[in-house]
Amino acid sequence: MKHYILIGKQVFSCKTLEEWNEWYKHAPRVVARDTVGKSKVSTIFLAMDYGFHSPDIKYHRPLLFETMIFGGDYKQKCWRYHTWEEAEAGHLKAVELCKKGSIDNEQT
Repeated sequence: MKHYILIGKQVFSCKTLEEWNEWYKHAPRVVARDTVGKSKVSTIFLAMDYGFHSPDIKYHRPLLFETMIFGGDYKQKCWRYHTWEEAEAGHLKAVELCKKGSIDNEQT
């Protein structure tokens, strides 16, 4: 499994596990956090590829960021992204989803 670090908002692949471990101990990995009513929306840098893919895929783009909703109508709803910019945009969409209210009103 490949490991990744952030420098600013840019993702870099680690050459060694030791490099990653040292970075991970002190790294700020939060992209954004918001509370909307009973829901908490959290978007973080995962630092590992969660895009469980087949090893024969030649041009796989790693999924390195995740937005998750805790509590409320959308609890445990989760999305993953390739880049910081995608994660920021996804976080805002999740916040808007929580503001809409009941899951019965969700539009996909």
